[in-house]
Amino acid sequence: MKKLRFGIKEYDALCFIDQVGNALTRFGEPICRNLGLTVMQYRVLFIIRHINRPIMISDLAQLTDRRINSITTIIDRMERQGLVEKLRDERDRRAINLAITEKGNKKFEAVTGPFMGLLLQLMSCLSEEELQLFIKLIDKLRDRVIEMTAPGDTIEEVYAEDISNPPRSVNKRVA
Repeated sequence: MKKLRFGIKEYDALCFIDQVGNALTRFGEPICRNLGLTVMQYRVLFIIRHINRPIMISDLAQLTDRRINSITTIIDRMERQGLVEKLRDERDRRAINLAITEKGNKKFEAVTGPFMGLLLQLMSCLSEEELQLFIKLIDKLRDRVIEMTAPGDTIEEVYAEDISNPPRSVNKRVA
């Protein structure tokens, strides 16, 4: 992966975030694939497992930053594979919750060991203080992204609102 700086610190930060995210997914893909999962399926199992209770599909869509129809397709496939089950909410019969199955738990456990080992190895370049600062900063950026988008907004809608008046630093030319 090439590291190129464009001289626009906001864009450089965006490129680095994007490259790291893509690389982490590429690292995780073979681990998951060898055990019959996709990275997104592992994320779904991780969320359900760590919430430790059934979760609504709409909540899962928000936590994975996916549209409802996209996460529903993923869930349907996982249900056919026997990894999750859909449960009717006892209080609201229209609502559907998801729970991890025994098979889903076994797959989750099989992937978690190698995946966490890889993640610890990758993050070992950061000291404890740096990792805490990184989490704080990326969370702050995430909060800003959420603040700038209303629920259900598409990026096109957010972009279209202010395209005539982009931030000053975006207008810089790179020499």
